[in-house]
Amino acid sequence: TYLWDMDIWSDGTYNYLAVATDLDVFVLRDQLLSEWVDYELNVQVKGTNDRIAREVRFAPDFGTSELLWAVVAEDAARAGGNPWAVGDLFLTSADTPAQWGQVFEEVAFENYATNYEVDTRFVDIEFDPGYSTQYPQLYVAIASDRYDDDEVGNLYYVYGESSTTGPGDMESGYIFFEDQALGTVEVSGNTIMVQNSWTGDVYVTNDAGNSWPLAKRSPAGNFWGQLYMHP
Repeated sequence: TYLWDMDIWSDGTYNYLAVATDLDVFVLRDQLLSEWVDYELNVQVKGTNDRIAREVRFAPDFGTSELLWAVVAEDAARAGGNPWAVGDLFLTSADTPAQWGQVFEEVAFENYATNYEVDTRFVDIEFDPGYSTQYPQLYVAIASDRYDDDEVGNLYYVYGESSTTGPGDMESGYIFFEDQALGTVEVSGNTIMVQNSWTGDVYVTNDAGNSWPLAKRSPAGNFWGQLYMHP
């Protein structure tokens, strides 16, 4: 089993850990004798299975919504028997095990070249300060994990609206001015920072992506870096 990502949320008494793996999404309450809860990503709910979870996040209001967000991909090689096949990436969510895509629609990522982003290890999720369960707003950074593919990927703004009659609508669109392997993102107020996972170049916007000046000095490594902002 490969562990691709983890996130921590606290209710003030206990810490909760969510992990994204090649098998499923699991959640654990940090308490003596607690067991991992299988969120059953690969229970066949919408006609698909064999999915890999690349990134997972507790919703900012998890205490009331109990919502998890994850970027996942169909394991096309495992499903179809072709070792070189790759599946599309998409964002999904669930508030209980086996209910992925039932609260909000699952949404894919169409890039600048009008192709859909495919499975990669370099994915990151951040929430917009205006996020709410009624109107979710997220940023998803995607970079190719193929060597020197520094122009494959982008930063996507994903937004939606909840519904009482079925899964809420979700839309996504790239907000960087060209396709780049932007595998990590940080958000603070109206500041968004991204890094090209292969070149190390860092770009910052304070105007919702209308302009992306290059940072004079990268705060992360030259490649495979991970951006973090002080709280």
